[in-house]
Amino acid sequence: MEGWARKILVLLTVLTLCEVLQFQAAEAQIVNECRTGRALCDINAFCIDTATSYYCNCKRGYTGDGRYGEGHTGCVKHRFSKWQVVTSIVGSILGALLILYCCIACIRGSLRARSRSAMEQQGGPAYGYPAQPYPPQQGIPMYPTNKVPPPAGVV
Repeated sequence: MEGWARKILVLLTVLTLCEVLQFQAAEAQIVNECRTGRALCDINAFCIDTATSYYCNCKRGYTGDGRYGEGHTGCVKHRFSKWQVVTSIVGSILGALLILYCCIACIRGSLRARSRSAMEQQGGPAYGYPAQPYPPQQGIPMYPTNKVPPPAGVV
């Protein structure tokens, strides 16, 4: 029985050693192209290393694929057209006006609520309406009637 145990132990040791050597060989194949200078990134791009390769990302204000060479665009300074500038300015102004309008509406609403609650606490009219109904009106009717008024001096 000891012979079989020794053979299994030796076999496991050999397999473990092979796995370790293969792992070290795989690690030796990983190359950082960005640090070694093998990356073909534009001067206005950042080089980002991945496990298997690398990619180039243009800096802020630049557009393109970030690589230089045949078939690549590199990084080109991004320029805004006049239309983009005008629309962004108009949009900013309209947004500011909308925010201002909302603030004014909120302030007016809160002032009205305060005024109404203060008037109700005092028992006075709220929003210009009396707390009690108007007394009946005497005198000239508001709407014309078909009755002819009596002549002056006749009772």
